This record gives sequence, C-alpha cells and structure tokens, in this order.
Amino acid sequence: MLQQIDEQLFIFFHQTIKNGFFDVLFRMVESPLWSDVVIVIFALIFMLREKAMRFPVIPFGLAFLVPLNISGILKNFFNRPRPLSDIHDFIASLHTGTPAFPSQHAAIIMAMAVVLSHHYKKYTFWFYLIAGLVGFSRVYLGLHYVTDIVAGFLIGAAIGLAINKLKIFTPQPAVQKNEK
Repeated sequence: MLQQIDEQLFIFFHQTIKNGFFDVLFRMVESPLWSDVVIVIFALIFMLREKAMRFPVIPFGLAFLVPLNISGILKNFFNRPRPLSDIHDFIASLHTGTPAFPSQHAAIIMAMAVVLSHHYKKYTFWFYLIAGLVGFSRVYLGLHYVTDIVAGFLIGAAIGLAINKLKIFTPQPAVQKNEK
C-alpha cells in the first residue's frame, strides 16, 4: 500500500507540476558544484553577518557526517530501488544502482537545518525552506519517492536534535580583543 501511495505521488510530481522552470532550477540544485558553492557562500555570509557568534564548526560537521553514515547504512539494509522516471536522463543515470531509502540528501540537509537553526534562530525559516527545496528537488528529478525524503528528514531531524542536546556545543560568543 505504501508503494502505491509513493507511486501515485511520484506520478503527481511528474505529470502535474513538471515544467521548464523547475527542470532548470532543480537540475542546477542537484549539481555538486552549485551546491558546494552555495554552502561556502552561506557559511561566509553567516560568519560575516554574525561576528558576535562563533560558527558552530563541530556541530555543523557532525550534522553532515552522522546522517551521511547512518543513512548510508540504512540504504544498504533496505536496498530500495530508485524510481528513475527517465533512465536516459543524465542526473538520474548518475544514481542508477544506488539504493534510495532513506534519502541521504534529505537526512543531511535536515540535520544541518536543525543544528544551524539552534545557533542562528533568526534564519530558521530559510534553513528549513532550503531543506524543503532539496527534498522536493529529489522527488521532482525522479531520484526518490516521497517516503524516501520523509524518512531522510526524520532521521536528519533526530540527529540534529541529538547534536543540539550536547551541551558542550552551545553557541559561544566570539572572543573579543581587549582595547586599551
């Protein structure tokens, strides 16, 4: 039954809302170069705008590494095939042969959103918006079913909350130089 729901949602994404703008936008989002550039730009903006706070390097790193490994283990355990609407699609072809459930992208981006929202509360909306767009793009591009994304989001949220519970990683003010 869950597979049928996933397939119906997948058809909805690919027959109802498919359009040229989303095709270009989400292919760009999927590009590793683009996503790396965006991450670096966002990190620089936050470090420059939030000079009073130290960038949470350790929690941010954990928010990447922990869901990467946990979702990777789960992917191999469940070994669910990807939907891949058009196997001749270049992006889809890069992911053939790799399991889909749960989505590593969704787990990582949600863990990062939870951790960064804890440290930079005024940007919470933007962190979750970006996470939502990443999840949406994965289904739109035919790389995941909706439940792959939901599972990834739940795993990432749980990991992000666990990282935030570690009291040694509370936001710390930047060290101020004493002026004489």
